[in-house]
Amino acid sequence: MKLRWNFADADVFHSKKNKIKMSSGQPLTDEDRLPWLCAIHEHLSRLSVARESGIVACSALKRKYRDILCYGLKSMERNDLEENTPNTKLDLHFVHLTGSKSILESRLQNRLGHFMPVTLLESQLETLEELASDELGISVNVEKSVESQVNEIIAELGLML
Repeated sequence: MKLRWNFADADVFHSKKNKIKMSSGQPLTDEDRLPWLCAIHEHLSRLSVARESGIVACSALKRKYRDILCYGLKSMERNDLEENTPNTKLDLHFVHLTGSKSILESRLQNRLGHFMPVTLLESQLETLEELASDELGISVNVEKSVESQVNEIIAELGLML
């Protein structure tokens, strides 16, 4: 809450069907994730139109997922991406949280009542694509204290309090 920005956990954008699928230990497919990503894009678009800043905590594991967050469904058409003007792309900065598999497992085990079981971590790590050099964003190690992580993010992204 240090920035006083709108915050959303992307889990609220998942369909009941997706939550049930993950709860049963089945990883989501790209097709499963598409409506979820579009819903997050719409949320971010509304914030942009209202000239509000916001944070969405989500696992945008692949470049194409992050492109959907920035461009919406237009990102699915490769030619259209090259012709987009800056006004059609949301100004998003990604924060890629990194950490050892054991730390991530520990954090997932301590998420009481969450629909995603620890057993899906492996498939998420296999799916993960690091931020590309042309994506706005930073990587932050989660093994630091939360306060250190927040301060690093604020400093690296040049945010003013």
